[in-house]
Amino acid sequence: MGGTALFILEQDGNDRIFKLTGELDISNAGEIVELLGPLAKQQGDLRLDLSGLSFIDSSGIHAIVKVSKELTGSRRLLLASPSPTVARALRLVRVDTFPNVEIVEEAAST
Repeated sequence: MGGTALFILEQDGNDRIFKLTGELDISNAGEIVELLGPLAKQQGDLRLDLSGLSFIDSSGIHAIVKVSKELTGSRRLLLASPSPTVARALRLVRVDTFPNVEIVEEAAST
């Protein structure tokens, strides 16, 4: 799966784990919702490895929250290994206080 020149979304061996590389901003945030929204409606947690994401703006954060809203019950959107810059942005808007969203520090593929 791919996007624009600004980011790449790759499936990481498991159909519920994805690695996001590059920048997630207003120019491409809608693509994340299009690609992950349908998967979020299926059973199980959805995990995004953010270790390769170098930048996220408010549109990117909004896209992540929108995807998380597709998860029901105890299913979670796990945001794994964000870079310091991305982690700071996520924590600044308190994205981890949204239902079903959790920031985890370990890598997604272990």
